[in-house]
Amino acid sequence: ILLVVSIPTFVVQMISLAENVIIAGVMSGIYGVVLIGMIYYYFALVSSDPTDPLIKAHRDGGKCKFDDVATASGERPYECEICKGCVDKNAKHCKRCNRCVDHFDHHCPYVNNCVGGGNYDMFIKFISFVFCATYFYMGTGILSLVDYHT
Repeated sequence: ILLVVSIPTFVVQMISLAENVIIAGVMSGIYGVVLIGMIYYYFALVSSDPTDPLIKAHRDGGKCKFDDVATASGERPYECEICKGCVDKNAKHCKRCNRCVDHFDHHCPYVNNCVGGGNYDMFIKFISFVFCATYFYMGTGILSLVDYHT
């Protein structure tokens, strides 16, 4: 929805600022970089898998015996009460995704994926690009209004 609304509106704003080609070119370049970054991190976040590494190993054919498995810190793994898989002590089971997520933060409905230790940095970058796009879009709108009324 953001792309459908923002790109045509931004083009109209740039046409209104076309008398100053340098400003319009620089702003279009910045907007393009921010938009590409936002799209890239969105798809990276949507396609990421924040599942607990012990669950991944068990899913890929590894055995998960609580007596034989040790985590990276050397501790014995915990058992998830919902899926009965062996997980690290910082993992939590997401009821929406039905999987255990390492360092679970939240389930994000906008990307339809859990945010946890495996993709938290991508989530922060995505949110940063969304904020940059929003504030840049607002700034160009205000600039267009000021230019229109002068």
